[in-house]
Amino acid sequence: EADKLYRLRRKRCRPTFKLEDKELQALLRARLEEGWSPEQIKGRESLEVSVNTIYRAVKSGRLSFEARKHLRRRGKPYKRKTRQDGRGHIKDTVSIELRPKEVEQRLDIGNWEIDTVLGKPGTGGLVTVVDRKTRLLLAAKIEDKTATTVQAALIRLLKGVECRSLTTDNGKEFARHKEVSAALGVPVYFAHPHSPWERGTNENTNGLIREYLPKGIDFRVVQSDDVLRIVERLNNRPRKCLGFRTPKEAFFNLPVAFGLTI
Repeated sequence: EADKLYRLRRKRCRPTFKLEDKELQALLRARLEEGWSPEQIKGRESLEVSVNTIYRAVKSGRLSFEARKHLRRRGKPYKRKTRQDGRGHIKDTVSIELRPKEVEQRLDIGNWEIDTVLGKPGTGGLVTVVDRKTRLLLAAKIEDKTATTVQAALIRLLKGVECRSLTTDNGKEFARHKEVSAALGVPVYFAHPHSPWERGTNENTNGLIREYLPKGIDFRVVQSDDVLRIVERLNNRPRKCLGFRTPKEAFFNLPVAFGLTI
């Protein structure tokens, strides 16, 4: 009798599976399929489970669906990029060292970081523009990475949008920066060579885009509507740095759109 009582108590004292609720698992599945991280799900939906609990459930396979494949980082090793010189020199650039401190401190909306996302050589890519304060993304498909094409795309994306400054790298595709500056009426600052951390907002966002458009993709099969869907998805994804508001909510000062709780 004592042994039976011990086994019964031992069985009861083990921790229960906190994500056993079917409605909760349905919410997790929906958000993971939208590309949200467990931290974003926890922060936005105010779940009564920790981020580590969600990760453990996903990786252990205890959920009722194959959740691991939806994690944005699936244990991929970090690869150090080798430096490549010889990109040429762009004339009349203004160093990032001269950029106002309020831009560095992300005090105002309208200070954008710009870059390109390219696919298979000769198939084009994207021009990407990200607001430093709110992380709002704008992107346009380009047929090539010539300075003229990139100039036209940047002006088209930012014309009529709140714009105070642009920060870019030293790629030759930004050689027509003076024309862009004149058309938009804003200064263009150049980061130091081989210093992607000085444009970390854009670099991080380009990494998110790569989840949908991986390196080596043939951009001739990518339609403008596909790009718009990706941009819309990322702009509606809550960010921890924004207090789990979305970039769209932060940029346009919109009320929180979801607010669902379990």
